[in-house]
Amino acid sequence: MNTAKAKINLKDGQIELEGSEEFVSNQLEHFKEYIKAYQNNSDFEAEESVEVESHSSNPTSTPKGSKTVTETTNGEKKSKKKTSSGKAPSIESEKFDYLKDGKIEGLKDFFLSKCPGADSNTGNKIAAIGYYIQFVRKLPYFTEGNVEFAYRILDLKGRPKFMRQIIINNKNTRDLFEPVEGVSGAWKLTRAAEIFVDEDLPTKSEK
Repeated sequence: MNTAKAKINLKDGQIELEGSEEFVSNQLEHFKEYIKAYQNNSDFEAEESVEVESHSSNPTSTPKGSKTVTETTNGEKKSKKKTSSGKAPSIESEKFDYLKDGKIEGLKDFFLSKCPGADSNTGNKIAAIGYYIQFVRKLPYFTEGNVEFAYRILDLKGRPKFMRQIIINNKNTRDLFEPVEGVSGAWKLTRAAEIFVDEDLPTKSEK
């Protein structure tokens, strides 16, 4: 199994891509925009490092067209081959019930009670939104469109431009989310995330 990897350093403004030509081409501009937004103090929140892995079942040790590209946001390239551009996919808002309904707490009150945004951590915010949808509204999963909708309803600053990548990062590094098989863009909280929202939000300093 081959692995194509993409690594970016937001602090230094560098992108390192390794893998098939198709993988590199699809990811390069995607990550360049991500770094530029971070360095320009854009109001969306970014992790300081991002890693992406793409697995292939091709049994050969090196994929056809495999290469490594390192590029900085000022346009300086350390590879000889130019790649095509790619953009972050747009996410359409997907509405869910969020208003107080009898004994069911409204999204705004729940979100404020958890204070997930006080440390500017996008993963905490998404976990709190996902928890509300799954465990307050009793839905089987939440979607990226649901999170987009919640950010708008809650009037949160820093709506993530690369939401799927941030969810994947928090899946890999914090075990907060797991994808729903067979449903594109759908996620569930892990048991660890459920405990985190139940017991660790708000953080001790905020309790």
